[in-house]
Amino acid sequence: MENILSAFWNRNKIFFKTFLIGFMVLVLLVPTFFIQNLVTERQNRQKEAFAEVSSKWAGEQTIAGPVIVIPYSEPFTDQSGKASILKRLAYFLPEKLTIHSNVIPERRYRGIYQVIVYTADLQVTGSFDSLQIADLNISPDKMSWNEAAIFFDIADVRGLKEEIKLHMMGEDLNLEPGKFSNDQFKNALSAPLPVSTGSIRGPNVFSMTVHLKGSGNLLFVPTGKQTDVKVESPWVNPSFTGNYLPDRRSIGDSGFSSSWKVLYLNRNFPQQWKDKTYDMTSSAFG
Repeated sequence: MENILSAFWNRNKIFFKTFLIGFMVLVLLVPTFFIQNLVTERQNRQKEAFAEVSSKWAGEQTIAGPVIVIPYSEPFTDQSGKASILKRLAYFLPEKLTIHSNVIPERRYRGIYQVIVYTADLQVTGSFDSLQIADLNISPDKMSWNEAAIFFDIADVRGLKEEIKLHMMGEDLNLEPGKFSNDQFKNALSAPLPVSTGSIRGPNVFSMTVHLKGSGNLLFVPTGKQTDVKVESPWVNPSFTGNYLPDRRSIGDSGFSSSWKVLYLNRNFPQQWKDKTYDMTSSAFG
């Protein structure tokens, strides 16, 4: 009998060993499955906590502008030969744009989950050169100078902590939501420009301070012919993102400092244009 069992084992031991290993793998997969489910659940809860806090604080912020927008009239003839006058828009970007941002992170909690949000103080300065209307093949007498406006786009205006006054042309312009809107800037803050003559001659220096809340990314659109951005923060684990990495960065135990210099040659939209819409945020960085 013993010889029979020994012979049987010798003939089938590989099968039994394989079966035993497979059984042990299946047994071990059960706790692994439950652990994976727990990890997935925690990740989903973390995302829900982030979304909940962001919805009450402010979401990702992308800054674009300021941009001068001026309507102009253009004759149009339809297929039936009927003539009419269409009102279109011309856009003019600043010659120089400088942004200095100080970002302070804050920790907020939802149960066991930690959410990082931030407040940012932005000093925005720059200048507009004289508008080159002729380069757009627009006659100055076709421009609606009395409807000229300045636009400044902020992704989530719920994050604004104070009113924004843009100092330009010797005046403090109150930027307000919903005052003007168009296909390029649907939700931007805007203000009418005090244009008293049939042109806007430069240099027109501007400055403003923006106090902003947000969560996740803080991004900047390089609207200047030359855009210089500097960001400083006590946060020690920054993650640089967007279309450009910093030219200079310093990260230490006390926080980080980073700076970018972006030229209009580096982006995918021109310095001035008419009757078009560009995806300016695709060139954002931060």
